[in-house]
Amino acid sequence: MIDFDNLRKTVVTGLKEYLSIPVIRSSQTSAPPDYPYCSYTITNISDRNNGTWGEYDDGISRKPMVQTWSFTIQSDDNNEALNLTLKARDYFDLTGRDALAEQGFIVQTVGGVNNRDNLITIEYEYRHGFDVNFYMLNELKRDQENIDDIELIYLNNGG
Repeated sequence: MIDFDNLRKTVVTGLKEYLSIPVIRSSQTSAPPDYPYCSYTITNISDRNNGTWGEYDDGISRKPMVQTWSFTIQSDDNNEALNLTLKARDYFDLTGRDALAEQGFIVQTVGGVNNRDNLITIEYEYRHGFDVNFYMLNELKRDQENIDDIELIYLNNGG
Protein backbone atom coordinates (compact mmCIF):
# COMPACT_ATOMS: atom_id res chain seq x y z
CA MET A 1 0.00 0.00 0.00
CA ILE A 2 1.20 3.51 -0.76
CA ASP A 3 2.36 5.50 2.27
CA PHE A 4 0.14 8.55 1.61
CA ASP A 5 1.14 10.27 4.85
CA ASN A 6 4.81 10.10 3.89
CA LEU A 7 4.06 11.33 0.37
CA ARG A 8 1.97 14.24 1.64
CA LYS A 9 4.57 15.23 4.25
CA THR A 10 7.41 14.98 1.74
CA VAL A 11 5.63 17.07 -0.91
CA VAL A 12 4.10 19.69 1.41
CA THR A 13 7.18 20.20 3.61
CA GLY A 14 9.59 20.43 0.68
CA LEU A 15 7.41 22.83 -1.30
CA LYS A 16 6.66 24.99 1.76
CA GLU A 17 10.36 25.34 2.54
CA TYR A 18 11.19 26.10 -1.09
CA LEU A 19 8.48 28.72 -1.60
CA SER A 20 8.46 30.16 1.96
CA ILE A 21 4.64 30.32 1.90
CA PRO A 22 1.94 28.09 3.42
CA VAL A 23 0.99 24.96 1.46
CA ILE A 24 -2.49 23.67 2.32
CA ARG A 25 -4.96 21.08 1.09
CA SER A 26 -7.76 22.56 -1.03
CA SER A 27 -11.47 22.40 -0.16
CA GLN A 28 -11.24 22.71 3.60
CA THR A 29 -13.81 24.31 5.85
CA SER A 30 -11.27 26.38 7.80
CA ALA A 31 -10.30 29.87 6.70
CA PRO A 32 -7.39 30.04 4.25
CA PRO A 33 -4.11 31.66 5.28
CA ASP A 34 -3.16 35.18 4.23
CA TYR A 35 -1.93 35.68 0.67
CA PRO A 36 0.13 34.32 -0.92
CA TYR A 37 -0.33 30.61 -0.36
CA CYS A 38 -0.33 27.35 -2.29
CA SER A 39 -3.15 24.83 -2.27
CA TYR A 40 -3.12 21.29 -3.59
CA THR A 41 -5.67 18.67 -4.54
CA ILE A 42 -5.00 15.03 -5.27
CA THR A 43 -7.11 14.78 -8.40
CA ASN A 44 -6.34 11.17 -9.21
CA ILE A 45 -5.45 8.84 -6.33
CA SER A 46 -4.45 5.96 -8.58
CA ASP A 47 -4.44 6.20 -12.33
CA ARG A 48 -5.47 3.14 -14.28
CA ASN A 49 -2.44 1.26 -15.50
CA ASN A 50 -2.01 -1.91 -17.42
CA GLY A 51 0.96 -3.12 -15.42
CA THR A 52 1.08 -6.29 -13.40
CA TRP A 53 2.17 -7.15 -9.92
CA GLY A 54 5.78 -8.21 -9.57
CA GLU A 55 6.68 -10.66 -6.84
CA TYR A 56 10.05 -10.09 -5.17
CA ASP A 57 12.25 -12.22 -2.94
CA ASP A 58 11.70 -9.88 0.02
CA GLY A 59 8.07 -11.10 0.26
CA ILE A 60 6.61 -7.87 -1.12
CA SER A 61 4.57 -7.63 -4.31
CA ARG A 62 4.87 -4.36 -6.23
CA LYS A 63 2.85 -2.72 -8.97
CA PRO A 64 3.57 0.68 -10.53
CA MET A 65 0.95 3.39 -10.25
CA VAL A 66 0.58 7.07 -11.09
CA GLN A 67 -1.01 9.70 -8.84
CA THR A 68 -1.94 13.20 -10.04
CA TRP A 69 -1.74 16.29 -7.84
CA SER A 70 -2.94 19.77 -8.83
CA PHE A 71 -1.15 22.80 -7.34
CA THR A 72 -2.54 26.35 -7.33
CA ILE A 73 -0.90 29.53 -6.04
CA GLN A 74 -3.36 32.15 -4.75
CA SER A 75 -2.54 35.83 -4.24
CA ASP A 76 -4.06 39.28 -4.41
CA ASP A 77 -1.21 40.25 -6.78
CA ASN A 78 -1.08 38.66 -10.24
CA ASN A 79 2.70 38.93 -10.69
CA GLU A 80 3.33 37.41 -7.28
CA ALA A 81 1.00 34.49 -8.05
CA LEU A 82 2.61 33.88 -11.43
CA ASN A 83 6.19 34.06 -10.15
CA LEU A 84 5.46 31.73 -7.23
CA THR A 85 3.70 29.31 -9.57
CA LEU A 86 6.71 29.17 -11.87
CA LYS A 87 8.98 28.67 -8.85
CA ALA A 88 6.74 25.85 -7.57
CA ARG A 89 6.79 24.23 -11.00
CA ASP A 90 10.62 24.43 -11.00
CA TYR A 91 10.61 22.62 -7.65
CA PHE A 92 8.93 19.58 -9.18
CA ASP A 93 10.66 19.90 -12.53
CA LEU A 94 14.19 19.94 -11.02
CA THR A 95 14.93 21.21 -7.52
CA GLY A 96 12.83 18.83 -5.42
CA ARG A 97 13.11 15.71 -7.60
CA ASP A 98 15.91 14.12 -5.56
CA ALA A 99 14.19 14.61 -2.19
CA LEU A 100 11.01 13.06 -3.57
CA ALA A 101 12.87 10.18 -5.25
CA GLU A 102 14.65 9.36 -1.97
CA GLN A 103 11.19 8.64 -0.52
CA GLY A 104 10.19 6.51 -3.52
CA PHE A 105 8.08 9.13 -5.31
CA ILE A 106 9.24 9.89 -8.84
CA VAL A 107 8.05 13.01 -10.66
CA GLN A 108 6.85 11.54 -13.94
CA THR A 109 5.50 14.70 -15.59
CA VAL A 110 4.96 18.35 -14.70
CA GLY A 111 2.16 20.01 -16.64
CA GLY A 112 2.04 23.48 -18.07
CA VAL A 113 1.03 26.51 -16.01
CA ASN A 114 -2.50 27.77 -16.58
CA ASN A 115 -4.63 30.61 -15.31
CA ARG A 116 -7.14 29.75 -12.58
CA ASP A 117 -8.28 33.26 -11.56
CA ASN A 118 -11.37 33.60 -9.44
CA LEU A 119 -13.67 36.62 -9.15
CA ILE A 120 -14.62 37.19 -5.51
CA THR A 121 -17.52 39.66 -5.40
CA ILE A 122 -15.81 42.79 -6.81
CA GLU A 123 -12.12 41.81 -6.64
CA TYR A 124 -9.96 39.09 -8.12
CA GLU A 125 -8.09 36.31 -6.45
CA TYR A 126 -5.19 35.69 -8.80
CA ARG A 127 -4.54 32.01 -9.24
CA HIS A 128 -2.13 30.10 -11.44
CA GLY A 129 -1.50 26.39 -11.30
CA PHE A 130 -0.25 23.17 -12.82
CA ASP A 131 -0.50 19.41 -12.35
CA VAL A 132 2.17 16.88 -11.37
CA ASN A 133 2.06 13.14 -12.03
CA PHE A 134 3.92 11.10 -9.43
CA TYR A 135 5.10 7.60 -10.33
CA MET A 136 5.38 5.18 -7.42
CA LEU A 137 5.13 1.54 -6.49
CA ASN A 138 2.13 0.16 -4.70
CA GLU A 139 3.48 -2.47 -2.29
CA LEU A 140 1.70 -5.35 -0.59
CA LYS A 141 3.31 -7.86 1.72
CA ARG A 142 2.51 -11.38 0.60
CA ASP A 143 1.30 -13.97 3.06
CA GLN A 144 3.16 -17.10 2.11
CA GLU A 145 4.61 -20.02 3.89
CA ASN A 146 8.30 -20.72 3.70
CA ILE A 147 8.67 -23.25 0.94
CA ASP A 148 12.00 -24.93 0.31
CA ASP A 149 13.34 -24.64 -3.21
CA ILE A 150 12.92 -27.73 -5.33
CA GLU A 151 16.27 -28.61 -6.82
CA LEU A 152 15.22 -31.09 -9.49
CA ILE A 153 11.95 -32.48 -10.79
CA TYR A 154 11.78 -35.72 -12.74
CA LEU A 155 8.98 -36.19 -15.23
CA ASN A 156 8.00 -39.36 -17.12
CA ASN A 157 9.54 -41.84 -14.67
CA GLY A 158 12.89 -40.20 -14.05
CA GLY A 159 13.83 -39.19 -17.60
